[in-house]
Amino acid sequence: MGQAQATFDALVAQLERKWGAHERKDIPVTAPLPSGVDIGQNTRMKLQIPFSGFAAALFAASFCSSALAQESPWSGNASIGLVSASGNTQSQSQNAEYGLRYGAKEAAWAFLSAGKVLQARSRVVTELTDGTTTEQTQTTAENYRANLRVERRVDKQNYFFANADFIKDLFASVRMTTSQTLGYGRRLLARDDLSLDLELGAGARQEQAQDTRETVSEAIGQLGIRFSTKWGERAELSELISVQYGEENTATDSQTRLKLSIVGSVWAQLGFDLRNNSDTGPDEASTDTVTSVSLLWKFGK
Repeated sequence: MGQAQATFDALVAQLERKWGAHERKDIPVTAPLPSGVDIGQNTRMKLQIPFSGFAAALFAASFCSSALAQESPWSGNASIGLVSASGNTQSQSQNAEYGLRYGAKEAAWAFLSAGKVLQARSRVVTELTDGTTTEQTQTTAENYRANLRVERRVDKQNYFFANADFIKDLFASVRMTTSQTLGYGRRLLARDDLSLDLELGAGARQEQAQDTRETVSEAIGQLGIRFSTKWGERAELSELISVQYGEENTATDSQTRLKLSIVGSVWAQLGFDLRNNSDTGPDEASTDTVTSVSLLWKFGK
């Protein structure tokens, strides 16, 4: 904005030196006349224009046009899904997800944020001690996830990253997980329609058990794979795999997304999430999966 203001001041000063500060000048302007109208070949029309205001209007229009023409560094998406069943089976589930990026595709720095939430409720029949039964709606799945990430690109193939994760699942063997990692990434495949990144990192992780609520902190190593491809402008597929290894637990995450264009910026999204913990209780499943269908809105490049 400083350079823009200096350019504007110089333009106004030049006009004031030529025409006088804030004066209204009569300027001969040859006015093209409609066909068939003749008021004399040498007739001149005079227009009175305040030149400082005119220059300001021209400069503002030029500045706004160039600003709008520049590509915005913001891009991302937001989605929401809902499934409801009634009759013999009564259940309802809803999910929401977002992804946000600040930084152009080839920019040196990029700041990213992502998050999602899932909740499912079902009608459950419970048998009481006296032999009677009762029906009530219970929450059968509920989890939240948030991610913050910073990338510093060295060149087209190499970059460094800092990553912070938060996961809370009220029905998994691990109730809550937070992790912080630093690492290096390399782009192995780079095409307009295909990309593949491999990442290595290290950091710390804090996990809270579902049954005892005991929190365990440990150092971890992280392996990550990021894959994306698209078919024309109508379909996109992405895969994100993360493996965090620690002495107490090895956690594996997989997030698969298939996006199909509907119209304009509106897409249909099919999602499949998998999370596996190597350290679980004797009566707890080590793997949790979520399959989702949602409507997605994309913006930016």
